[in-house]
Amino acid sequence: MRIREKLSILFIVTLIIIATILSVIIWNKLTKETSLTTEEIYNDIETMYGGEIISFLTINDQYRVQLQRNNKLYQLNVDAESGKILQMTQDKSDVKEDINYLPETKIRKIIKEQYDGKIKKISLNTNKEEPVYQIEIANGKEHVNLLIDAINGEVLSEIQADAEQDSSLLSKEQAITIAKKKLNGAVDEISFYDTSDGGYYLVEIEGKDKDAVFQIHAISGKVISTTWD
Repeated sequence: MRIREKLSILFIVTLIIIATILSVIIWNKLTKETSLTTEEIYNDIETMYGGEIISFLTINDQYRVQLQRNNKLYQLNVDAESGKILQMTQDKSDVKEDINYLPETKIRKIIKEQYDGKIKKISLNTNKEEPVYQIEIANGKEHVNLLIDAINGEVLSEIQADAEQDSSLLSKEQAITIAKKKLNGAVDEISFYDTSDGGYYLVEIEGKDKDAVFQIHAISGKVISTTWD
């Protein structure tokens, strides 16, 4: 009787050991099937989203990935085991492309081919959405102020002025009035930028259906450019 009991206990223990071993084997197999290597996750992200991975950091049980695509930056949080994308957000700051500006010598050549007079001032302004050269030409009593596209050399604006004219600046209120004639709405922001040709205002107007930024010459009041949003 005791021998039979001992055999039963031994049989049960053996079954428990076998079940434990099988559980470990199955668990390891499932883990290997669901876990991805770092290289696999890296390649999957590039394949899925395209672009270029700028940084790839391991933080706790996640990867923090910075991805550049179409001149925009994206931040991704990725599960380090499964490769699942937990969160993806776009960085507000766009990536700036390298821009090849026309040299000043080329701009001077363009001016001499189209205008009489002497170039008094010439400066490159890259603070605007479209980089420009700002030029002042003197021809006797007449002055001409130009804005020329710094990339393709196109003359964007031409302002003729007498050398002895009143050079008093427009007030902010006057600049706002000019902008509101183009788009009626609330003023979101107004800024003044001093330049060699008298400066200009940037007036942001928030309209009912659309927004716009107006660049207004601070002396003549001419709308130099309009950017619609």
